Amino acid sequence: PGIIFWLSLGAVVLFWLVSFIPGIAVTVRRFHDQDLSGWMYLLNFIPSIGGLVVFVFMCLDGTRGINRFGPDSKDPAAEADIFA
Repeated sequence: PGIIFWLSLGAVVLFWLVSFIPGIAVTVRRFHDQDLSGWMYLLNFIPSIGGLVVFVFMCLDGTRGINRFGPDSKDPAAEADIFA
C-alpha cells in the first residue's frame, strides 16, 4: 500500500475516534426523548438485527410532555425554561 492508502486510513480512524462518543450521546438522548433507558443502546450489539432495531427507535417520535428524563424537547414553551 502507498502513502495515499495510509493517509486515508488515518483519516478514517481519526473520524471514527472523534465521532464515536458523540454518536453514543445522541442515540442515548433520543432514547431519553422516548422515555426509554439509555441502556437500550446495547441493542446495537445484537448481530444482524440490532442496528436495524435501534434505527427504527431513532425514527420514532418522542413522548409528548414531561417524562422522567425532562421536558419535551420539541415543546416551544419548554425551551424558555431550558435557556433561562
